[in-house]
Amino acid sequence: DPVTMETLGGVRSDAVTRAFLDEKTAHWQAHGHGMWMFDAQEDGRFIGRSLLEYIEVGGERALEVGYSVIAPAWGKGYATEMARALVAIAFSLPRVDEIVSFTWPHNVASRRVMEKAGFQYERTVAHVGQAHVVYRLRRSEFGGEPSLHVVDGSLVVK
Repeated sequence: DPVTMETLGGVRSDAVTRAFLDEKTAHWQAHGHGMWMFDAQEDGRFIGRSLLEYIEVGGERALEVGYSVIAPAWGKGYATEMARALVAIAFSLPRVDEIVSFTWPHNVASRRVMEKAGFQYERTVAHVGQAHVVYRLRRSEFGGEPSLHVVDGSLVVK
């Protein structure tokens, strides 16, 4: 979808998409977490993806919370729900004391999601040849302990 992919650097070729998926699969196998697909609870339709993965950004290796929602589902709170779920999952992992999220400076909607999930702006960095804003959240700033449950094969965060 060109509209959705505009927020992620543009539509990718089949070969680039395959390499991307292979990279995400390898991360999951190495770390036990990575990319998740999100479906709407009300009807099960695909609404987006999110990820919890180690990445190099701004010269540091960090655990990233990332999310992307298909354009028809924008503005309905799904990205915030995804981000909050991944924050809870991240802080349920041993030895995770802080996490980051980042986007382009002009992506105001994504920046707002980060803030709603508790992240605070830290700095602007060069990432893949473009300016990106980095937000950070520390465990000490996270409000409470997550409650994670599997219900009918789906992860539910309370």
